[in-house]
Amino acid sequence: MPAKYSASEATATQVRAQRDRILASKGFSGSGRQSAFLEYVVNEALEGRADRLKEFTLGIEVFEKDESFDPSVDSIVRVEATRLRSKLSEYYVGEGQGDPVRIGIPKGHYVPVFLLADVPKTERGLPHNWRLWVGLAVATLAITFIYFTYRGPLG
Repeated sequence: MPAKYSASEATATQVRAQRDRILASKGFSGSGRQSAFLEYVVNEALEGRADRLKEFTLGIEVFEKDESFDPSVDSIVRVEATRLRSKLSEYYVGEGQGDPVRIGIPKGHYVPVFLLADVPKTERGLPHNWRLWVGLAVATLAITFIYFTYRGPLG
């Protein structure tokens, strides 16, 4: 069963570890542009510079465009963002299916979101199915009581 994710706060350490897992994956290891894009937006967001993640800045910083770069004429950032979103989706369907953190880039934006997996109660150190154990104990006591009631006293 796939993990459920929520917008809980993932720590910077968790996000960096997830970024590194993604970048080392089969799907990203040969994708220079998407890898550079992902690394840049995650790093900027973690460093508190998410406000800089605009099309013009990304064109210059990630895709090495010069100062004359015009996002309304050159769609490289939008095209690569679409490719990155697609590649991230593929990663999380395959290799990253059970990863504890998901990194996403919402459509129409370049600021990444970090989603933390909701850890099931059994993984939080709680006893496995305590109701099952209580039920088994009650059933054992009931069977023992019935056995001795109908069998009669020992002896």
